[in-house]
Amino acid sequence: MSFYLNFLFGIFLFSSVSFSGSCLKTVQKLIPQGRNVGEIYSELQKQDENGKTKLALQSDFDDLIREGGGGACASATAFNLLQGLRVMAGLKTLQPKHNLSRAFRALPELLDGRVTNTQMTQLLKYFEKHFPKHQLKISALRTSQSQAAPGEAPGEVSEKWDENLFVPKSNEIKMVIYQVHDAKGLLVGRHFVVLKNYEPGKIITVIDPNYPHKELKFQLTEETDPATGKPLTRVSRADGVPHRLGWVFTLDTLFSAQLESKSSR
Repeated sequence: MSFYLNFLFGIFLFSSVSFSGSCLKTVQKLIPQGRNVGEIYSELQKQDENGKTKLALQSDFDDLIREGGGGACASATAFNLLQGLRVMAGLKTLQPKHNLSRAFRALPELLDGRVTNTQMTQLLKYFEKHFPKHQLKISALRTSQSQAAPGEAPGEVSEKWDENLFVPKSNEIKMVIYQVHDAKGLLVGRHFVVLKNYEPGKIITVIDPNYPHKELKFQLTEETDPATGKPLTRVSRADGVPHRLGWVFTLDTLFSAQLESKSSR
């Protein structure tokens, strides 16, 4: 009997030493590394019997954007990044329409469209409330082609884009923003997508809010702007097929959102 009691006490002692006080840090280490971001989104992209995924579809929100404001790609993509971070943190997925509607009420300027980097940061910080044990570390790196909105701080600008910038750190998901110019070279606007995967040779797979169930691959190519002489990064289809309307995509900003344990600060 004494052996049995000692055995049970040993189990209790091991449990208290192994898990008490260190559980949160252990869970933090188990959050998927950057290489698993693709797996997370492959699950979120699966369609149900109604053809719906667990990601926001831009067209469900486009009618809410005021005339002249473009579409709802920025807000839909912000939600899709949130959804991936929720899975990464071991939390249940959220309902897109309900939660984006609440975001629009909290940040009505999003309905003007043409979302700036400052507004995107505000939206992601608003979504931080969906992480009871974490906070979001958000950063944005602009290219030399990126223009800050009137009254907006220019933010960090880099002319050299190393491949490592596109590889997520632990507990991190990235968002790519690129400029869209028409066949005449006029700026149409900016488009926002979640970075699902990065492959050597600067090939990226993204989640486009227009087609959240599809995998879209792009090739990043370094060029020189003939007008300014500054470097720029073109974003073109990986298969080399040009856009049907002759539009040209140019990298503008790379956002990063990383989960941090609230106990780490």
